[in-house]
Amino acid sequence: MATIASYLPESQIITLSKDFPALSDPENLAGFTNPVQFGVFFHEWIHFLHNISTINGFSLFCTQITLWSNFRWAMDNQDVCIGSCGMDQGNIEFNKRFYSYIYSNRKLNTCGLPTHVKVNDLSFESAKIHDMEVADDSVVCTSLIKCTIIYSESKYKLDIGVLEILESAAFMLECKCISAMNGSPQEAPFHPYHTIKWLAGEIAPSLNEEDIICCMLSALQSNNPPHVLFNLLKESETLHAGCRYENLVSHVKKQLNEQDETISNSLSQIYSMFPIDEPMGKFIKLTLDRINKNLIYRKENPFFELDIIKKVTEKTELMNEIIQQFGACTIIQEKHEDDERPQCDIMYDFALPENDELTLFGSKMLRTCFHFIFRHYKSSGEIIKTESLVDSLNNKCPFYTVCCSSIRTSNSNVCSKSPWKSMRINDNESCYYAAAIKATNPPA
Repeated sequence: MATIASYLPESQIITLSKDFPALSDPENLAGFTNPVQFGVFFHEWIHFLHNISTINGFSLFCTQITLWSNFRWAMDNQDVCIGSCGMDQGNIEFNKRFYSYIYSNRKLNTCGLPTHVKVNDLSFESAKIHDMEVADDSVVCTSLIKCTIIYSESKYKLDIGVLEILESAAFMLECKCISAMNGSPQEAPFHPYHTIKWLAGEIAPSLNEEDIICCMLSALQSNNPPHVLFNLLKESETLHAGCRYENLVSHVKKQLNEQDETISNSLSQIYSMFPIDEPMGKFIKLTLDRINKNLIYRKENPFFELDIIKKVTEKTELMNEIIQQFGACTIIQEKHEDDERPQCDIMYDFALPENDELTLFGSKMLRTCFHFIFRHYKSSGEIIKTESLVDSLNNKCPFYTVCCSSIRTSNSNVCSKSPWKSMRINDNESCYYAAAIKATNPPA
């Protein structure tokens, strides 16, 4: 399966590739012209939805904001990071734990199988839980479901973590949506898109596809999805088919109710970091508002993704109503043009009441802010100096192809290799990157 769309979780951005030109002509939008195209977009929007409607997504967002807050104290109030050389070792260890938690949630785990394998070619040998790592009451690394598989008379290791759950859930929901529209779902590699369905078929063979989806959605309402998923699959297998759905509903409601106080405290803590009404803070608080509202709705209807599919397959126009209810992210449409030309690609934002100009500018600031700070963070929790960063095309500003600011048109080398140097250019008011660095300076 060629990657024709993708989602960047920490930045809330869907990218449609050049081979998926649904929005390439603003004057004459082609849109999603068949069930597969709609399903592909739906898959990426589901990733966004899971960022803003699950405990797992909420925890990651809070962790990223906390790492940003910690990073501010390595800034010198002159738009430059001076590193963590004078930082207390305890704070560095704290950063290391948070960084490790994000990494364990986002990495594609071990799969030694050839990319072309099919599910029917595999034989199952074993699956067991490798427990999560905890330090000072915080999760450092989520658990893994460690599997041994036989393919072509050889044994292979397969580790299933959070990313495999997220991708399997989104792909199964995509396929369910496309099939309900009388389309034929696209083929996809076994890993990571079929891993959970395959695992369920081995350890809980009587579960149907909806049971498996609900088990995955239930697992995402925790800070340790792989462990919860493994147990839920095995538990559901022991239940009568007619009892499984209600059992999973009760599980999610219990999980969310038990975390009410923690959620409230985390919301208050992050809100308090942004007392001034500035663009990036406004977007962060908007994201928290969306998460809080969506988690409350989860208590009423834990698996509302299934209801969404029923609505949009009857009438695709209802997707607009759904987006208004749950939220939407930025879309970047790539085009078959010279990547070096300013604004060669197109960026869209949905027309929502809360999406005013300042808030949308703040959303782009947050994307570049994460880009900036994670260029400095080491996996050890230490922070390097800005002066130690090396100019490289790997540092390209995330908005390089959609931007037409004066910096982009007259100083493209800065934008492509060292966007933090935008601070040295006088005319940088419209630059997302420069604005994000200014906002990252510690309070006076």
